[in-house]
Amino acid sequence: MTSRPDLPGEDPGPMALPIAEACAALLAALPEALLLCDGQARILFWSPATAALLRSGPPLAAGSSLYSYLERPPLEHAFRFLRLPGPPKGQVAGGEARRVKVLATAFHGQALCTCTVTALGGPPDGGVFALALARAAAPGQTGRDLAAGLETLRAPLANLRAAVENLASYPTMAAVMRSAFENVVAQETITLSHRFQVLMQAADSLSPADSLMLPVPWPDLLALVNQRRQERSRPALASSGPATALLVESHPFVVMLDLLAAGVEALRPARPLHWEMAPGERLACLDLVWSGEPLAAAQVDALLSTPLPETPGGQTVSQVAARHGCDPWSRGHRTSSSEAVLRLPIPMARGQEA
Repeated sequence: MTSRPDLPGEDPGPMALPIAEACAALLAALPEALLLCDGQARILFWSPATAALLRSGPPLAAGSSLYSYLERPPLEHAFRFLRLPGPPKGQVAGGEARRVKVLATAFHGQALCTCTVTALGGPPDGGVFALALARAAAPGQTGRDLAAGLETLRAPLANLRAAVENLASYPTMAAVMRSAFENVVAQETITLSHRFQVLMQAADSLSPADSLMLPVPWPDLLALVNQRRQERSRPALASSGPATALLVESHPFVVMLDLLAAGVEALRPARPLHWEMAPGERLACLDLVWSGEPLAAAQVDALLSTPLPETPGGQTVSQVAARHGCDPWSRGHRTSSSEAVLRLPIPMARGQEA
Protein backbone atom coordinates (compact mmCIF):
# COMPACT_ATOMS: atom_id res chain seq x y z
CA MET A 1 0.00 0.00 0.00
CA THR A 2 1.40 3.40 -0.91
CA SER A 3 -1.46 5.79 -0.25
CA ARG A 4 -4.33 6.78 1.94
CA PRO A 5 -7.22 8.92 0.64
CA ASP A 6 -7.97 10.01 4.19
CA LEU A 7 -7.39 9.00 7.78
CA PRO A 8 -10.18 7.09 9.48
CA GLY A 9 -12.94 9.39 10.72
CA GLU A 10 -11.42 12.53 9.17
CA ASP A 11 -11.86 14.67 6.11
CA PRO A 12 -9.15 14.32 3.43
CA GLY A 13 -6.97 16.79 5.38
CA PRO A 14 -4.32 18.85 3.61
CA MET A 15 -4.91 17.16 0.24
CA ALA A 16 -8.13 16.70 -1.68
CA LEU A 17 -8.92 13.17 -2.84
CA PRO A 18 -7.82 13.61 -6.51
CA ILE A 19 -4.47 14.99 -5.37
CA ALA A 20 -4.10 12.12 -2.92
CA GLU A 21 -4.71 9.58 -5.66
CA ALA A 22 -2.18 11.32 -7.90
CA CYS A 23 0.42 11.30 -5.12
CA ALA A 24 -0.18 7.60 -4.51
CA ALA A 25 0.27 6.79 -8.18
CA LEU A 26 3.43 8.91 -8.41
CA LEU A 27 5.07 7.37 -5.36
CA ALA A 28 4.17 3.85 -6.45
CA ALA A 29 6.30 4.37 -9.56
CA LEU A 30 9.32 5.89 -7.79
CA PRO A 31 12.48 3.79 -7.43
CA GLU A 32 13.67 6.01 -4.54
CA ALA A 33 12.60 5.78 -0.89
CA LEU A 34 10.21 8.71 -0.43
CA LEU A 35 7.60 9.21 2.28
CA LEU A 36 5.02 11.94 2.91
CA CYS A 37 3.66 12.81 6.36
CA ASP A 38 1.41 15.50 7.78
CA GLY A 39 2.18 18.12 10.41
CA GLN A 40 1.52 15.64 13.22
CA ALA A 41 4.06 13.21 11.76
CA ARG A 42 1.34 10.81 10.59
CA ILE A 43 2.30 8.85 7.51
CA LEU A 44 0.27 9.70 4.39
CA PHE A 45 2.03 8.05 1.43
CA TRP A 46 5.17 6.07 0.74
CA SER A 47 7.01 4.49 -2.15
CA PRO A 48 7.76 0.75 -2.38
CA ALA A 49 11.45 1.50 -1.75
CA THR A 50 10.51 3.09 1.59
CA ALA A 51 8.78 -0.10 2.71
CA ALA A 52 11.86 -2.08 1.64
CA LEU A 53 14.21 0.23 3.56
CA LEU A 54 12.12 -0.02 6.74
CA ARG A 55 11.14 -3.67 6.28
CA SER A 56 12.69 -4.83 9.57
CA GLY A 57 9.98 -2.95 11.48
CA PRO A 58 6.19 -3.31 11.43
CA PRO A 59 4.53 -2.88 8.01
CA LEU A 60 3.98 0.74 7.06
CA ALA A 61 0.41 1.82 7.75
CA ALA A 62 -1.46 4.96 6.71
CA GLY A 63 -2.06 7.23 9.67
CA SER A 64 0.61 5.60 11.85
CA SER A 65 3.23 7.74 13.54
CA LEU A 66 6.48 8.34 11.71
CA TYR A 67 8.17 7.98 15.09
CA SER A 68 7.22 4.31 15.17
CA TYR A 69 9.75 3.74 12.39
CA LEU A 70 12.40 6.47 12.76
CA GLU A 71 13.76 8.04 15.92
CA ARG A 72 11.99 11.17 17.03
CA PRO A 73 14.59 13.87 18.01
CA PRO A 74 16.28 14.49 14.62
CA LEU A 75 12.94 14.51 12.78
CA GLU A 76 11.33 16.85 15.31
CA HIS A 77 14.34 19.10 14.80
CA ALA A 78 13.77 19.05 11.04
CA PHE A 79 10.06 19.91 11.37
CA ARG A 80 10.82 22.73 13.81
CA PHE A 81 13.47 24.10 11.51
CA LEU A 82 11.13 24.15 8.53
CA ARG A 83 8.41 25.86 10.58
CA LEU A 84 10.58 28.77 11.69
CA PRO A 85 9.13 32.12 10.61
CA GLY A 86 10.78 34.19 7.93
CA PRO A 87 12.20 33.32 4.50
CA PRO A 88 12.12 29.71 3.27
CA LYS A 89 14.33 27.65 5.52
CA GLY A 90 17.61 26.27 4.26
CA GLN A 91 17.84 29.16 1.83
CA VAL A 92 20.63 31.68 1.46
CA ALA A 93 21.28 34.13 -1.33
CA GLY A 94 21.25 32.19 -4.53
CA GLY A 95 19.92 29.27 -3.07
CA GLU A 96 19.24 26.07 -1.35
CA ALA A 97 15.82 24.47 -1.47
CA ARG A 98 13.53 24.56 1.54
CA ARG A 99 14.94 21.43 3.13
CA VAL A 100 17.05 20.08 5.95
CA LYS A 101 19.10 16.88 6.26
CA VAL A 102 19.25 14.78 9.41
CA LEU A 103 20.62 11.39 10.39
CA ALA A 104 18.09 9.12 12.12
CA THR A 105 18.11 5.55 13.37
CA ALA A 106 15.46 3.24 11.94
CA PHE A 107 13.96 1.23 14.78
CA HIS A 108 13.96 -2.57 14.86
CA GLY A 109 16.74 -2.97 12.29
CA GLN A 110 18.79 -0.21 13.95
CA ALA A 111 19.98 0.98 10.53
CA LEU A 112 21.04 4.58 10.09
CA CYS A 113 19.12 6.60 7.51
CA THR A 114 19.84 9.94 5.92
CA CYS A 115 16.56 11.88 5.86
CA THR A 116 16.25 14.89 3.58
CA VAL A 117 13.11 16.65 4.80
CA THR A 118 11.29 19.16 2.60
CA ALA A 119 8.28 21.32 3.52
CA LEU A 120 5.57 21.12 0.87
CA GLY A 121 3.45 23.92 2.34
CA GLY A 122 0.47 24.33 4.62
CA PRO A 123 -0.28 26.07 7.93
CA PRO A 124 2.60 26.65 10.39
CA ASP A 125 1.55 23.78 12.69
CA GLY A 126 0.31 21.52 9.92
CA GLY A 127 1.26 21.15 6.30
CA VAL A 128 2.86 18.24 4.51
CA PHE A 129 6.48 17.13 4.65
CA ALA A 130 8.39 14.92 2.21
CA LEU A 131 11.18 12.69 3.50
CA ALA A 132 13.73 11.26 1.07
CA LEU A 133 15.39 8.33 2.83
CA ALA A 134 18.68 6.57 2.17
CA ARG A 135 20.73 4.10 4.16
CA ALA A 136 23.76 5.77 5.71
CA ALA A 137 27.00 4.72 7.33
CA ALA A 138 27.60 5.75 10.92
CA PRO A 139 29.54 9.03 11.31
CA GLY A 140 33.20 8.22 10.75
CA GLN A 141 32.45 4.78 9.28
CA THR A 142 33.13 5.87 5.69
CA GLY A 143 36.53 7.21 6.72
CA ARG A 144 37.37 3.93 8.42
CA ASP A 145 36.23 2.03 5.32
CA LEU A 146 38.47 4.25 3.21
CA ALA A 147 41.45 3.56 5.47
CA ALA A 148 40.76 -0.17 5.36
CA GLY A 149 40.50 0.00 1.57
CA LEU A 150 43.86 1.73 1.33
CA GLU A 151 45.38 -1.08 3.39
CA THR A 152 44.17 -3.63 0.80
CA LEU A 153 46.45 -1.98 -1.78
CA ARG A 154 49.58 -2.79 0.21
CA ALA A 155 50.01 -6.48 -0.77
CA PRO A 156 49.34 -6.17 -4.54
CA LEU A 157 51.61 -3.10 -4.74
CA ALA A 158 54.41 -5.01 -2.98
CA ASN A 159 53.96 -8.01 -5.29
CA LEU A 160 53.87 -5.76 -8.36
CA ARG A 161 57.01 -3.92 -7.30
CA ALA A 162 58.89 -7.17 -6.62
CA ALA A 163 57.90 -8.62 -9.99
CA VAL A 164 58.92 -5.49 -11.90
CA GLU A 165 62.25 -5.26 -10.05
CA ASN A 166 63.03 -8.88 -10.89
CA LEU A 167 62.15 -8.40 -14.54
CA ALA A 168 64.35 -5.28 -14.71
CA SER A 169 67.27 -6.78 -12.76
CA TYR A 170 67.49 -10.10 -14.60
CA PRO A 171 66.93 -9.49 -18.33
CA THR A 172 68.41 -12.90 -19.23
CA MET A 173 66.26 -15.00 -16.85
CA ALA A 174 64.72 -18.20 -18.16
CA ALA A 175 61.60 -17.84 -20.28
CA VAL A 176 59.49 -19.84 -17.79
CA MET A 177 60.55 -17.58 -14.92
CA ARG A 178 59.97 -14.43 -16.97
CA SER A 179 56.49 -15.64 -17.90
CA ALA A 180 55.69 -16.24 -14.21
CA PHE A 181 56.74 -12.71 -13.23
CA GLU A 182 54.83 -11.22 -16.16
CA ASN A 183 51.74 -13.12 -15.00
CA VAL A 184 52.17 -11.59 -11.51
CA VAL A 185 52.29 -8.12 -13.09
CA ALA A 186 49.10 -8.78 -15.07
CA GLN A 187 47.17 -10.29 -12.15
CA GLU A 188 48.17 -7.68 -9.59
CA THR A 189 47.38 -4.87 -12.05
CA ILE A 190 43.84 -6.26 -12.38
CA THR A 191 43.55 -6.57 -8.58
CA LEU A 192 44.74 -2.98 -8.08
CA SER A 193 42.32 -1.69 -10.70
CA HIS A 194 39.39 -3.39 -8.99
CA ARG A 195 40.35 -2.22 -5.50
CA PHE A 196 40.90 1.31 -6.80
CA GLN A 197 37.31 1.37 -8.07
CA VAL A 198 36.08 0.30 -4.62
CA LEU A 199 38.09 3.11 -3.04
CA MET A 200 36.69 5.62 -5.51
CA GLN A 201 33.15 4.65 -4.48
CA ALA A 202 34.08 5.16 -0.81
CA ALA A 203 35.68 8.51 -1.63
CA ASP A 204 32.59 9.63 -3.55
CA SER A 205 30.52 9.15 -0.40
CA LEU A 206 32.73 11.74 1.31
CA SER A 207 31.93 14.46 -1.25
CA PRO A 208 30.18 17.63 0.00
CA ALA A 209 27.23 16.98 -2.32
CA ASP A 210 26.38 13.83 -0.36
CA SER A 211 27.10 15.19 3.10
CA LEU A 212 24.64 16.35 5.70
CA MET A 213 26.12 19.86 5.72
CA LEU A 214 23.86 22.64 4.48
CA PRO A 215 24.05 26.45 4.74
CA VAL A 216 21.87 27.64 7.61
CA PRO A 217 21.51 31.29 8.76
CA TRP A 218 22.76 31.81 12.30
CA PRO A 219 19.44 33.37 13.47
CA ASP A 220 17.64 30.11 12.56
CA LEU A 221 20.15 28.03 14.51
CA LEU A 222 19.87 30.40 17.48
CA ALA A 223 16.07 30.17 17.38
CA LEU A 224 16.29 26.37 17.56
CA VAL A 225 18.77 26.50 20.45
CA ASN A 226 16.50 28.91 22.33
CA GLN A 227 13.45 26.70 21.75
CA ARG A 228 15.31 23.84 23.42
CA ARG A 229 16.36 26.08 26.31
CA GLN A 230 12.86 27.40 26.90
CA GLU A 231 11.50 23.86 27.08
CA ARG A 232 13.73 23.41 30.14
CA SER A 233 12.75 26.81 31.60
CA ARG A 234 16.12 28.36 30.74
CA PRO A 235 16.26 31.93 29.41
CA ALA A 236 16.67 32.53 25.70
CA LEU A 237 20.10 33.86 24.73
CA ALA A 238 20.56 36.99 22.64
CA SER A 239 23.16 37.39 19.91
CA SER A 240 25.00 40.27 18.30
CA GLY A 241 26.64 40.39 14.90
CA PRO A 242 25.49 39.71 11.34
CA ALA A 243 23.08 36.97 10.26
CA THR A 244 25.89 34.84 8.84
CA ALA A 245 24.97 31.56 7.15
CA LEU A 246 27.02 28.67 8.53
CA LEU A 247 27.76 25.35 6.83
CA VAL A 248 26.54 22.84 9.42
CA GLU A 249 24.74 19.60 10.08
CA SER A 250 21.99 21.42 11.88
CA HIS A 251 20.62 18.80 14.30
CA PRO A 252 23.83 17.74 16.12
CA PHE A 253 25.14 21.31 15.84
CA VAL A 254 22.09 22.73 17.65
CA VAL A 255 22.25 19.97 20.29
CA MET A 256 25.95 20.77 20.80
CA LEU A 257 25.36 24.51 21.25
CA ASP A 258 22.56 23.83 23.71
CA LEU A 259 24.79 21.55 25.79
CA LEU A 260 27.74 23.98 25.71
CA ALA A 261 25.56 26.84 26.91
CA ALA A 262 24.16 24.71 29.75
CA GLY A 263 27.68 23.55 30.63
CA VAL A 264 29.05 27.08 30.85
CA GLU A 265 26.04 28.12 32.95
CA ALA A 266 26.90 25.33 35.40
CA LEU A 267 30.56 26.37 35.54
CA ARG A 268 29.85 30.11 35.70
CA PRO A 269 26.56 30.36 37.65
CA ALA A 270 24.77 33.70 37.90
CA ARG A 271 26.73 35.00 34.89
CA PRO A 272 24.33 35.93 32.06
CA LEU A 273 25.37 34.53 28.69
CA HIS A 274 25.03 35.84 25.16
CA TRP A 275 26.37 34.96 21.72
CA GLU A 276 28.53 37.03 19.39
CA MET A 277 28.99 36.30 15.68
CA ALA A 278 32.06 37.60 13.82
CA PRO A 279 32.47 36.41 10.20
CA GLY A 280 35.95 36.12 8.70
CA GLU A 281 37.29 35.03 5.31
CA ARG A 282 36.20 31.39 5.42
CA LEU A 283 35.37 30.87 9.08
CA ALA A 284 33.03 32.67 11.43
CA CYS A 285 33.97 33.03 15.09
CA LEU A 286 30.92 32.08 17.15
CA ASP A 287 31.60 33.20 20.73
CA LEU A 288 29.60 32.30 23.84
CA VAL A 289 30.27 35.27 26.14
CA TRP A 290 30.03 35.73 29.92
CA SER A 291 31.39 38.08 32.56
CA GLY A 292 34.47 36.75 34.37
CA GLU A 293 37.44 34.51 33.74
CA PRO A 294 37.93 32.07 30.84
CA LEU A 295 37.32 28.39 31.42
CA ALA A 296 40.33 26.29 32.39
CA ALA A 297 41.61 23.84 29.77
CA ALA A 298 40.42 20.91 31.91
CA GLN A 299 36.92 22.39 32.05
CA VAL A 300 36.81 22.78 28.27
CA ASP A 301 38.06 19.20 27.84
CA ALA A 302 35.32 17.94 30.16
CA LEU A 303 32.67 19.75 28.09
CA LEU A 304 34.12 18.33 24.86
CA SER A 305 34.02 14.77 26.19
CA THR A 306 30.31 15.01 27.07
CA PRO A 307 28.11 12.65 25.00
CA LEU A 308 25.13 14.00 23.08
CA PRO A 309 22.44 11.34 23.59
CA GLU A 310 20.25 12.56 20.71
CA THR A 311 22.97 11.84 18.16
CA PRO A 312 23.57 8.39 16.58
CA GLY A 313 25.86 6.38 18.80
CA GLY A 314 25.89 9.09 21.48
CA GLN A 315 28.61 11.13 19.81
CA THR A 316 30.58 13.49 22.02
CA VAL A 317 30.74 17.26 21.70
CA SER A 318 34.31 16.83 20.46
CA GLN A 319 33.23 14.45 17.67
CA VAL A 320 30.46 16.74 16.46
CA ALA A 321 32.78 19.76 16.63
CA ALA A 322 35.48 17.90 14.69
CA ARG A 323 33.01 17.06 11.90
CA HIS A 324 32.47 20.81 11.56
CA GLY A 325 36.22 21.49 11.50
CA CYS A 326 35.89 23.17 14.88
CA ASP A 327 38.20 23.03 17.90
CA PRO A 328 36.51 25.05 20.69
CA TRP A 329 38.65 26.87 23.25
CA SER A 330 38.18 29.50 25.95
CA ARG A 331 39.94 32.87 26.10
CA GLY A 332 39.49 36.44 27.23
CA HIS A 333 37.13 38.62 25.22
CA ARG A 334 38.90 40.39 22.38
CA THR A 335 37.65 43.87 23.36
CA SER A 336 36.29 43.59 26.92
CA SER A 337 38.79 42.81 29.68
CA SER A 338 35.98 41.87 32.09
CA GLU A 339 34.51 39.16 29.84
CA ALA A 340 35.55 35.76 28.52
CA VAL A 341 34.37 33.55 25.68
CA LEU A 342 34.09 29.97 24.54
CA ARG A 343 35.06 30.28 20.88
CA LEU A 344 33.83 28.04 18.08
CA PRO A 345 35.32 28.70 14.62
CA ILE A 346 32.69 27.45 12.14
CA PRO A 347 32.84 27.23 8.32
CA MET A 348 30.66 29.77 6.56
CA ALA A 349 28.46 29.13 3.56
CA ARG A 350 30.05 30.26 0.30
CA GLY A 351 29.65 33.71 -1.18
CA GLN A 352 29.54 35.81 2.01
CA GLU A 353 33.16 36.32 2.98
CA ALA A 354 33.90 39.38 5.08
